[in-house]
Amino acid sequence: MRGNDTLARLVPLSALSVLLLVAASTANDLLATTSVPVAAAAPKNAVGQTQPVERWTLFRSYAFLPQRNDIRYSDVHKAAEIATFMQRYPSFRAGIDGDNQDRVDSVQEALVDAGVPPDMIDQGPYGPDELRRDSRVAVLLRD
Repeated sequence: MRGNDTLARLVPLSALSVLLLVAASTANDLLATTSVPVAAAAPKNAVGQTQPVERWTLFRSYAFLPQRNDIRYSDVHKAAEIATFMQRYPSFRAGIDGDNQDRVDSVQEALVDAGVPPDMIDQGPYGPDELRRDSRVAVLLRD
């Protein structure tokens, strides 16, 4: 038995995780690919039933220069990558997470310009706090 077969049996991956690992274009994106829960505990509905916790997966992150809200040249291609992925898998939604609203709006505008339908994009704190540091805006996906 090959080592990869053994690993695949020991560590089951969701379809999204496999797709994101394949789609990661740089070592940083590959290392940053992670699933994170939106809430620590499952929410309850009106009758007290537990509802599933949504999971968002980091897909791409944008780095911004200090005092600037425009997308850097080195990150321009990311919106097209996200749009291509979402066109192939139309059940996915994008969540934009950042601590600067102008930067979050810049990323949303880039996604819409690249072809992501505006109604498939959400804004909010979908990832861990570490995503909102160092002048970064994260784009996360969920199915």
